[in-house]
Amino acid sequence: MKTFTWMRWLILCVLLCPLPRLLHAQGIPPDNTNFLTSWTFFDTNSWHTDWDDAPISFTNLSSSTLGDGTALVLSSPTFACLRYKVTESSGTNNIKFDNGTVILWFSPAWASVSQAVLVQDNGVAS
Repeated sequence: MKTFTWMRWLILCVLLCPLPRLLHAQGIPPDNTNFLTSWTFFDTNSWHTDWDDAPISFTNLSSSTLGDGTALVLSSPTFACLRYKVTESSGTNNIKFDNGTVILWFSPAWASVSQAVLVQDNGVAS
């Protein structure tokens, strides 16, 4: 088996270094003209979108400064929701299913406990 010399490693690195600039995911556009809608959650009293569209309903919501700004927190022992129209009365779509990207931060705050599963001799779990 042949071994790589330091010169071959150097040539390999020089050839592969430009690849990350060429092969990467598309970034967020610099302007918001391509967004269907946006939620920065700055208005935590009425939960309007950044385009000032009001939600259909909301209940048991709170906010946090987690991440790059204000974050919506759904942390309630009872039902919590935030609902918007798919199409606003102005005709603006909030979501399209044919193509697009959803960008969001998700920070789970739950704790779980591992539960052991006992297997009996006949293969039935108890």
